[in-house]
Amino acid sequence: MPQGAIYSRQELIDQLDIPEIATVIGCGGTGFWTAVFLAMSGVEELVLVDRDIIEISNLNRLLLEERHVGKKKIEVLKEIISSVRKSTRIETHDMRIEKPADCHVLRGKVFCCTDNLKSQQLICAYAKKNDLTYQRIGYDGTVL
Repeated sequence: MPQGAIYSRQELIDQLDIPEIATVIGCGGTGFWTAVFLAMSGVEELVLVDRDIIEISNLNRLLLEERHVGKKKIEVLKEIISSVRKSTRIETHDMRIEKPADCHVLRGKVFCCTDNLKSQQLICAYAKKNDLTYQRIGYDGTVL
């Protein structure tokens, strides 16, 4: 668990497990906030994976401005996180997980926030095979 005054309240919580490294795949509606909260909780290294750009329709659920429209989600997210947690190391991958070989970038605890079922299945299988903690987060439009 991270040390220091900024984390003094969460250090009071027994068995709180803040990972040193976390990967967030999909940096849209849920992945954006997942990455921000992981960084604010003290994750030391974040791996961000997404290939999409920010669209006007993203502005209703993300802490973004119109000037961000057209920019890469991972680059804007990296900028935002770096402004609030300068010590968080951030690695970005401008890609989608579409085949097993793409999973080589996954490390630490894996937070799957993609809305693509095939990607979700590949990521989950890779995490299990490589003994990585896997957490599916979000809504993909096919499950109610």
